[in-house]
Amino acid sequence: MPHASQAPRKLSPVKWVLGFLFLVAVMFGCSGLGLLLSGNYRLFTEPAPAPPAAPAGVPVALAVFCFVVGTFLMILGAALYGVALLTHGFTFDFTRPVLPGFKVRLWFLNLVVGFLAQSGFAVTMAPVLLVPLLRVLPPPVAWFAGFFGPFVVLQFVFVWLAPWPVAMRSLTAKRLERLGVPREAQSAGLYVGVSDPSRNSFKKLSLIEEDLGVLWLAPGALSYRGDATAWDVPREAVTGIERRADAGSTSAYFGAVAVLLCYRDPAGQERRLRLHASGGWTMTATARKQNELAERLTTWLEGPAPSGS
Repeated sequence: MPHASQAPRKLSPVKWVLGFLFLVAVMFGCSGLGLLLSGNYRLFTEPAPAPPAAPAGVPVALAVFCFVVGTFLMILGAALYGVALLTHGFTFDFTRPVLPGFKVRLWFLNLVVGFLAQSGFAVTMAPVLLVPLLRVLPPPVAWFAGFFGPFVVLQFVFVWLAPWPVAMRSLTAKRLERLGVPREAQSAGLYVGVSDPSRNSFKKLSLIEEDLGVLWLAPGALSYRGDATAWDVPREAVTGIERRADAGSTSAYFGAVAVLLCYRDPAGQERRLRLHASGGWTMTATARKQNELAERLTTWLEGPAPSGS
């Protein structure tokens, strides 16, 4: 008989703080590297001159130039993002597993699209911020803060965003169609990712998911068909649903608690699979979808057994 589903185990405060500090260290470390390469680190190692009594304003020509360049960078980033969505993350061959290559391309897409969007936003906003900053800071520091401040702020926003659910779903749908699973059958299931909870998520590139596919909750069994794997677990083999936060997942720092399917394989060995709900556009939306997935599985497991079982 399946045991009762366990209460969700979120990240401990210590792990949350350590993970957040690591994120901040990476972000400011990248900014520090930029300072070092540009030579602007002297702004913080030499005595700062006093702000002028009547600080100069931002030249109109410079403001217009920043607006044009910043807008161009943001449009370029949006165009690259749109092409990536239309091409399933630049995936064209669905005759073999697509996730490994997609994960590598997604890492570069996140880097390039994020850099273009953040740089464009920073360049566009800099002239607006420089007006008040020049009144209270030495000009070199004000110029640095005016450009890097918006960049860092938008970087935090991009940590919260999850911009690729459409690409991941279309990629999964096209691959399953190629494997003989029509869209009609897919719509009857749940699009999910799968990973091994015994593997360290910190070491994974881009996505934590090791497979993407569709999960069907039939009365007598769970059935999964994915990019590279397929399995069926009879209802009587399922021993429970666990909830345990994954410290290597960004969504865990926004309240997401992973869903672990516990079952016995045909040899009687206890197994666990981590299921990832798909479709969330933000980390908080992902957390809600994880809860919804856990509720669906718990309702299925604790519901009445099919007749004849």
